[in-house]
Amino acid sequence: MSVNPRGDAEDGEPPEEQATFELHGEDPRILEVGGELDKVTAADFEHAVRQGLKGTPAVLVVDLTRVDFLGTPGLRVLFLAAGAAGRTALRVVSNPVISRTLRAVDLSSKVPVFSSLEEALAE
Repeated sequence: MSVNPRGDAEDGEPPEEQATFELHGEDPRILEVGGELDKVTAADFEHAVRQGLKGTPAVLVVDLTRVDFLGTPGLRVLFLAAGAAGRTALRVVSNPVISRTLRAVDLSSKVPVFSSLEEALAE
């Protein structure tokens, strides 16, 4: 299920997608994220995470392996999600480049970070 369909640009051409968000499954629920997470896409990312947490699944895995850029607004969403998860076990999967950023801000002190979806689901 696509979480953030965007409208047409002013010239009638569809806008170039900067980020994609796809929710899969019920429990565990997986949110696949791709593209750039910055100030332009942070609100859509936050909306997608809220949709993922809706209904309080036992596990929500946020899969960032297809993310090319993670800016401060995207990091903010991850930290807010850690606080909002409640009884849902929030897990993050990341590629090596994004993992460096996550380590630098110590996200793993709030949310477990894995290098593969398989590892996150096996936890």
